[in-house]
Amino acid sequence: MQIALIKDLIVNEEYPSVIEISTCQVLDLEGVTYKLTSDIIDSNASKCFEITADNITLDCQGYEIDGVDKDGSYGIYSENRTELEIKNCTISDWAAGIYLSGTNNS
Repeated sequence: MQIALIKDLIVNEEYPSVIEISTCQVLDLEGVTYKLTSDIIDSNASKCFEITADNITLDCQGYEIDGVDKDGSYGIYSENRTELEIKNCTISDWAAGIYLSGTNNS
């Protein structure tokens, strides 16, 4: 099995539709499953995970997405998307843990 580093992401060449992540970021590749590989603790991001493509799965695999209780902050944020799946996440200390606006079939 080969692993290739692309930007800040680790892509499993054997299953290219799965991307392992460990930091807050924009999830923008349609049809991909993003798998969180560690806890994110005390993030000061305004949007830890912003989903900007359709047909995305975010599998936190039981890991935590933790913020710092900042006004206007979001653990997971998405607008006007379809076919999203968010699972196995523990989300704490955000103004809104999960914010989905205009998102369908999710």
